[in-house]
Amino acid sequence: MLRAVLVPELPASCRTWVEQVLEGQDEAALRAAFARSGVELADQPWVPTFASGRTLADNGLGWIPIEIDLATAVRVLILVRAANRSPAAPALVDGWYAAADASGQCAVLRSLSLLPYPKRFLRTAIEGTRSRDVRVFRAIAVQNPYPSMFFSDSAMDDLLERVASERIALAGVLGVEERALARAMLRRDALAAVRQSTPADDLPN
Repeated sequence: MLRAVLVPELPASCRTWVEQVLEGQDEAALRAAFARSGVELADQPWVPTFASGRTLADNGLGWIPIEIDLATAVRVLILVRAANRSPAAPALVDGWYAAADASGQCAVLRSLSLLPYPKRFLRTAIEGTRSRDVRVFRAIAVQNPYPSMFFSDSAMDDLLERVASERIALAGVLGVEERALARAMLRRDALAAVRQSTPADDLPN
């Protein structure tokens, strides 16, 4: 879906090249293109058309264009292509993340929830939360559904603590309200189960 929306909106000067890259099968070539796109498309914003934005939103991808530039969006597509073809996707993602500069690391983190069996990439996501570069931290924490979907409660608490310390608006952390509600319901159900299994005389007044 992202490819169908993004590629037609690329500048004509690089559209054919990106289309050719996304048909590639060689990991080394895809990795080289991942690095090159950070140069070719540097500092170019991505502002989807109204129709494209609606298409993304209708398919649960409305978060993608927020806080992302054109180079990052293309890098996301390239990494998704490479991971989909790799028999060792977690190692590939770890390697690309470790070798990338800050902007490349941002692209890796923005890709995680789009990759096959995304929970496999939890280690890379946690690495992103520990980055000293606020840009990298924002790439996993803000407008990214991955943490609320796959982080443990303790990892999510750590992320939210840093969000607060960096003075980042909580509204940008996707799924945080739903996650808090789910935890509250679990506590309620656990308490109800305890009450049901405890003799009435032993319950607190």
